[in-house]
Amino acid sequence: MLRSARISPEQMARMEREMESLQRDFKAVEASYGDDVLQLVIATGYLSKLVANPEIERYLSTYHPEFLEEFRAIIAAASLDQTVPAA
Repeated sequence: MLRSARISPEQMARMEREMESLQRDFKAVEASYGDDVLQLVIATGYLSKLVANPEIERYLSTYHPEFLEEFRAIIAAASLDQTVPAA
């Protein structure tokens, strides 16, 4: 036999506070998501053009290969996001 679980008023109040906090956090993320995606698209476009320039690519590969590697990783990650079909 299953015994019904009893939740104390304190536990219920705590769960309600946590739920309200989660809802506020979710709304904050939801509000900034569009702007964040727009900034990512703009930055990725800029990095793509930057890396596509042979002189800049050569300079970065010679003097700052770690930057070039990170720029390429950002471009690749963003292009993967764009190829995933929307649900």
